[in-house]
Amino acid sequence: MKIISHLPPRHMDDFCAISLLLTLYPKAIVEYVHPQNVPQDYLYNKDIFLVDVGGEYNANRNNFDHHQDKDIPCSLLLIVKHFFPQIDKQNPVIQTIDVIDRFGFQEAITKNLTKPSKTINKLRKTILLIEPTPEVGYVIKELLLKKNNTYDEFMYTLYKALKQQGLTYKAERKIEEEEKIFKEKIAKLTYIKLDNFNIALSSESLSPYHSEFFAQSKVDILIEKNSMNPQHTSIIVNTMQPYKEKTIEYADKITSLFSDNIIFKHTTGFIRVIDAPVKEIINNLAKICKGKI
Repeated sequence: MKIISHLPPRHMDDFCAISLLLTLYPKAIVEYVHPQNVPQDYLYNKDIFLVDVGGEYNANRNNFDHHQDKDIPCSLLLIVKHFFPQIDKQNPVIQTIDVIDRFGFQEAITKNLTKPSKTINKLRKTILLIEPTPEVGYVIKELLLKKNNTYDEFMYTLYKALKQQGLTYKAERKIEEEEKIFKEKIAKLTYIKLDNFNIALSSESLSPYHSEFFAQSKVDILIEKNSMNPQHTSIIVNTMQPYKEKTIEYADKITSLFSDNIIFKHTTGFIRVIDAPVKEIINNLAKICKGKI
């Protein structure tokens, strides 16, 4: 039995889904693959759970991806639906994770499901650096059975439980190192302006600090080296801006310059991935900057 999901960065969606599945299949092997490199035979092997990868939602084949259709709920909700009937699918925590995963943190704020919090965000990052295990899954299951928990309460209580198990120390040390590296990457960014859109260019990936970057800058679009494949480029939209729809359209306009090489576009449009090195994209944009797109 295997559980297959995507390479880091992890999200609460896949982290919780994998952890819950491990309570049912504690001896399952967990593997992480590039989302675009899932072997086709995995789709037809019922001994393999595809969580948040695979491009298919088919419970009969244990395929639980949602990225191919924005109307399909997140993988956590799919796993709960099919394997944990005792957990309420309308649980505020699950609903919040679903909205964040599919539509972004800003949408969850708009729906009053959560609010900006540096403390909660740091707890989330720490949790996501811990390996999913059956023990972690049991804690998550217990918390999701509490009907009145909010997303913030869930994050705090989960962190506290994992800390009591001695699982947070290494993760917190890694967070400290990541924050230092993030500041160094910010100092290396270059910026251009096209048609009144502020665009940041990075030869490195800012993951998992995209939200912090957009919150503290006036950048509309970030073009960076893809975090999963260094030969790919990510074009990411700042969805915190009130004019995000126009920004998404402009990001599509930039992307159209490399339309033959697009390998992934999120259904909400907040990110697209191009099969080309970021330096090549940046060099091309530098030439285009002399005029307008």
